[in-house]
Amino acid sequence: MVKNLQNYLLLLLVLLNFCTKPFSQKLEIGEIYNPNFTEYKIEDIDQIYLILTRMFNAIEKKDLSLIKDFISEEKGIYVDLKAWKSRKDFLNEIQQPDSYINNVYLHTDSLIKETNDTTQISLYDLIKESKKIKADFYILTDRDCEVKLIILDNPKESYRFNNPYFIKIKDKWYIYRLF
Repeated sequence: MVKNLQNYLLLLLVLLNFCTKPFSQKLEIGEIYNPNFTEYKIEDIDQIYLILTRMFNAIEKKDLSLIKDFISEEKGIYVDLKAWKSRKDFLNEIQQPDSYINNVYLHTDSLIKETNDTTQISLYDLIKESKKIKADFYILTDRDCEVKLIILDNPKESYRFNNPYFIKIKDKWYIYRLF
């Protein structure tokens, strides 16, 4: 009986080891920097953090359309440091399974094929392989916030994230640059 109990416990430990946390539970609030001494509310940090967790969930579900409500209709979104898209263009592009955005965020194999670079990894796989990701908030103004994402168990790989940028329009925060 003791041997059976030991076997069950061993099996349970093995199963727990293979179970991964939901992506949003890997994200944690880090430091809050306020270099310009801008007045801000903790509710602003909470709203931005909620958007980040929803983005992590959308990536985990491999459905980027889940973030559409966090993209401003009037301002659009930068999908990386240079490529701006209107909200409508962004939503149209993610409907195409092999689009640039889907490859970068969701499909490592397609990303490698597109870039011919075997060192590439989708953000889906990067988050999946990470244990904890810290989000440091940089309050730039009362309507602008940049976030730096740091993979705590593998900081060298943090460079793969762009710093997401958030803007506040009429008391609502929007993602303005993806990570």
